Amino acid sequence: MIAKISNGASFAGLGNYLHGPGREQEHHYGLEEGGQVIGGNLMVDGDRDSRRWARDMHEAAKARPDIAKPVWHMSLRAAPEDPNLSDAQWRDIAQAHAEAMGWSSHPWVVVRHGEDHVHVVVSRVDFEGQVWSRRDDRYKAREACLQVEREYRLRRTDLEGPKQDAPRRAPSRTATTSKDRKDTAKLSQGEFRRAERTAQPPARTHVAEQVRAARAHAQRMGGGREHFEAALTEAGVQWRANVASTGRMNGYSFHAPGHNDAQGDPVWWKASDLDRSLSWGRLSKDLAPCEVVVPTPQVEPKRLMERRSSFEARQQAATVAAHQQYRDDSLNQMRHGLGRHSVAERLYWQTCSTKAANKATVWAANVQKRAVERAEFQQMMANRAKYARNPADSLKQRSTSNVDQGLSHLDRMRRDNLNPNRGRGRGPSR
Repeated sequence: MIAKISNGASFAGLGNYLHGPGREQEHHYGLEEGGQVIGGNLMVDGDRDSRRWARDMHEAAKARPDIAKPVWHMSLRAAPEDPNLSDAQWRDIAQAHAEAMGWSSHPWVVVRHGEDHVHVVVSRVDFEGQVWSRRDDRYKAREACLQVEREYRLRRTDLEGPKQDAPRRAPSRTATTSKDRKDTAKLSQGEFRRAERTAQPPARTHVAEQVRAARAHAQRMGGGREHFEAALTEAGVQWRANVASTGRMNGYSFHAPGHNDAQGDPVWWKASDLDRSLSWGRLSKDLAPCEVVVPTPQVEPKRLMERRSSFEARQQAATVAAHQQYRDDSLNQMRHGLGRHSVAERLYWQTCSTKAANKATVWAANVQKRAVERAEFQQMMANRAKYARNPADSLKQRSTSNVDQGLSHLDRMRRDNLNPNRGRGRGPSR
């Protein structure tokens, strides 16, 4: 189990994110979009928005206006191979962290909008104005996570190296060495979840592969930005050069057509966000001019009585045709490579989507089961409250139940041809 900690100043801003759809539409609780409160000490369990708990925490923080960042936020994530934890188990885990880290008396809630992780929001200022110190909070959270792993038999992160907890990386056809894999773009959790749901490769990894293929084409053509930019246009990637006012080239930004954010604005990625090997410091070296060995064109020898200018024109035309054929072959190689990578990547994400769909089916069944159990429990508590207010109704219900049981017993005896007076001190009727 991994804990990620951050601090902030706005409870409402964090609440809007936790209960909202997410940057990549990845936030879901059960079959509904957004998160839900599943625990805490503010008695807001089941809330689908942050209005109540954010207001309470804000009121508590007003007691100490000198605390610039009263928001303490921690996400707890289980490993992919760990079993799905129930809401009650996540509540117990959050309570264990609260007691181990010392903020159990401060206002806090647990929000869940995914199968494998929860978010804990804590107000560092309690309702009496006492401030919780976050000193060594990461160390304390780590110790609490190790204790949870031992109690719930989760994957032991203390027995593994740091590489086991690295973020998911996009599959890349060109990442063949360890150095290449380090440079490959890392997928965010939202991008990974969205690709699982849609069975479509993330747009960022697709663009990164296209840019790498364009770089390889430019190198085959002898380098130069013009070949690189022409290959990007051929691949369908929108690009723009980031040139400073002084004329200094700082790199490229890329956009996949049709990939926009929630406001409808196009999403542009810096080259280093796609792949660190595409940063301008390294890309400029890859695009440096170099000598290209183009196959020598086959030209018919100079004919008898042919003018030298005509022969040189034929030689020039054959050389231009050879260079054009070499360029076309390079572009075809780029398209073929992108096509193979696209098929392999699509199959990979279709497999991931199938696994995610199976997990979602189990999750939905568990949610429905818990909803039925909750309804039965609420009905039982409502009946208890009703009888507590009017004991006469309770006695009447019990007497009616006893009469019904007696009648059913007599009916059962008549059906079995037994005498109902038998065993009561009377003899058989004559």
